[in-house]
Amino acid sequence: YCCTLYKKLNDFVDLKDEDYDCNVATYDFKNKVSEILIEHNRKVVIDNDVDVIKKKKLARLEAVDEYKERKKNQSLNIGLTAPGPMFKFPSLFAPTSLNKKIFVSTEDEKDLLKNLLNNIYDIVFVNNPISIDNVICRKVMTEHLYVSVPETHFLSRFKESIHFSDIDGQTFLLSSDIGCWTSILDKHMNKSRFLKQSDPNELKEIAEYSSIPSFVTNISMNANSIKNRINIPIIDEDAYMDFYAVCKKDKSELINLLKQNR
Repeated sequence: YCCTLYKKLNDFVDLKDEDYDCNVATYDFKNKVSEILIEHNRKVVIDNDVDVIKKKKLARLEAVDEYKERKKNQSLNIGLTAPGPMFKFPSLFAPTSLNKKIFVSTEDEKDLLKNLLNNIYDIVFVNNPISIDNVICRKVMTEHLYVSVPETHFLSRFKESIHFSDIDGQTFLLSSDIGCWTSILDKHMNKSRFLKQSDPNELKEIAEYSSIPSFVTNISMNANSIKNRINIPIIDEDAYMDFYAVCKKDKSELINLLKQNR
């Protein structure tokens, strides 16, 4: 009996040789069998519990990924080296035009491209042409820097054109978020003092009632035009900045949208 039971049990739970002794009493053998079966069932329950936990964890991760993808499809993430494209392509930055939430960040060109390739951004605006597989790059605008001064200011005599060297050393009103233009001003106007404002409306209001010079560009001029001021173009090479729109090929509709705004 014990031998027969051993063989059947061994087929089920794969007993080790030391688990069975031919000389043990039948009663003791039955106790041994019970202990083995109980232990086996406990392991089965634990294994099943682990499988359930793994499946629940996987389901949660899949739900999070689905939520992130849904949120991404409901938003448009744009990266810039400078704010000029916001003035040039207002419909791209207007939530109502695309029925999406718009998120805009200013970073240097290297970080913009890295984050575009990592799907952080849907489209970025950089200052140099890019050649990367599966990526579209189009030149979309050239921004030109101007000095804005009251008509009675001594710099107004230049009128037609001016150089950085002509204005270096003066005090200027300046937006605190001008992106890569900051390095241009630091390079050519290290003797100047800049009074920075983060709110564009406050900056414009101060400029309207002040004789302190400020800056505009050919792109922002219409939005930031100030009464009784003249805008003088800076003709140094660094006063011109090209912008390229860059996105992945599966986002090509964003490039087409820019064409409609040109």
